[in-house]
Amino acid sequence: FVIFIAYRRGQPLWPRSPFNLPLLIFAFMVLIGMVVAPDKELMLSKATALLLGFLIWRFLNVSVNSVETWVFAFWGFLISGVILTLLTIPGTDWHIKFAGFSRLARILPTPLVQPIPGGLQMNMVAGMLMFLLPATFPLIFAHGTRNLASRYLIVLLAFLAVITLIITQSRSGWIAALTTISGFLVVKSIARWAKKLSLRGYFLIASVISLGLLLVAVVIKTGERDVADLAASEYVGTTDTLEFRLEVWRWALASIAEYPYTGSGLGNFRELIFRRYPVSLDSSYDIAHAHNIYLQIALDLGLPGLISYLAWLILSVYFAAKAVSQIPKISPPVESLLLCLVAYHLFGLTDAPATGARPSILLWYLLGLMNSFPRTIDQIR
Repeated sequence: FVIFIAYRRGQPLWPRSPFNLPLLIFAFMVLIGMVVAPDKELMLSKATALLLGFLIWRFLNVSVNSVETWVFAFWGFLISGVILTLLTIPGTDWHIKFAGFSRLARILPTPLVQPIPGGLQMNMVAGMLMFLLPATFPLIFAHGTRNLASRYLIVLLAFLAVITLIITQSRSGWIAALTTISGFLVVKSIARWAKKLSLRGYFLIASVISLGLLLVAVVIKTGERDVADLAASEYVGTTDTLEFRLEVWRWALASIAEYPYTGSGLGNFRELIFRRYPVSLDSSYDIAHAHNIYLQIALDLGLPGLISYLAWLILSVYFAAKAVSQIPKISPPVESLLLCLVAYHLFGLTDAPATGARPSILLWYLLGLMNSFPRTIDQIR
């Protein structure tokens, strides 16, 4: 069904765009990762998700060729993010990670379904929210939003996303969202300084930044135990500790050094780390990813895959910035996509979803929207 939707008669299989070279290298490395993967069963699910992502990207690049269709597709992106997040929540293993959240134990739901044994990780929900929460702020502050009902709906979405993100207890998610949103508000306030931003606007900005600093302080406080464990313990703690991540990163770098050009196989790091390396981890741990998006891509697709991915991101940001200056009508939605891209990759520094996981589908959708800018700009000209 998806292939049928993605295919349009009379359109090229691979649409011409400035992104072709990095995307072709990326796709080629996906094929290499599939071939060299020792466990084909682990590889298959990730390869299928990547194929779905590519079809979404292609469909957007073929179909979106005007400002009107782009705006329609953007709202589809937000709705898709809400739906995927709602579908993820029932299968999540909600539990208490910090003592300060013990009062939440009574209201946290138990998994209604279990896609994997034990349920999905709360950090996956946090990763999904990186495509929702940052996107709401440019829309809230957009002067062109005349429909009060839609603005209130966006504010409600932002509020629910904030509450859900707090409940996930994901420090990576907290820091990524706060850093991105605070940075956006600071940049906007500086840009509008000459326009005499109202006192209410300054108060709101100061309140958000103050709240951000307060939550960052809480994050640092809760992380002191992890740092102490790292200095004093010879053993790796639970999967929530900094020491655990450093152990995973250590052997991820070792695997990249061993397989720099091909990677260790698409989706196979979870098995390889225990088979090839003397890891100080309990073998019962399911290490689905390297807890770093850049390391994970290098593990799955090798250094050529990582370099092509970074080039793809740089080109996407360049054309997004170009669209902001040349198509003022869609500036707030474009800023929303940029914030989502930044937040997701900040989150990915310490807690990245595996290649082909649910959040990566939204990433393909986001990149598809951003990569359609050259065609949209050409149509305007």
